[in-house]
Amino acid sequence: MIVNILLVLAMFFVMMGALGINTMKGPIPKLLTSSLIDAMSMILLIIALILKSGFNSMSIKLSIVLLFVMLTNPVINHVITKAAYEESKDD
Repeated sequence: MIVNILLVLAMFFVMMGALGINTMKGPIPKLLTSSLIDAMSMILLIIALILKSGFNSMSIKLSIVLLFVMLTNPVINHVITKAAYEESKDD
């Protein structure tokens, strides 16, 4: 039951993020919206998979992937946003 709720929430964040990307005007707000989609939906999806598989070696591997996503997502989005800002500043 909880797994299904988490999966529905992940799909909700993807749909709302896609709607947000289409309504934003500039490249930087679009990048920030895409980071929300990536972070929230991946976190909820991986937590649902951990709960679905139970506590075994697969859940440990999924926890490592979750930690990797949580650590690298803000850094990657910052680098992409900074590059887009520098590109728009040159114009």
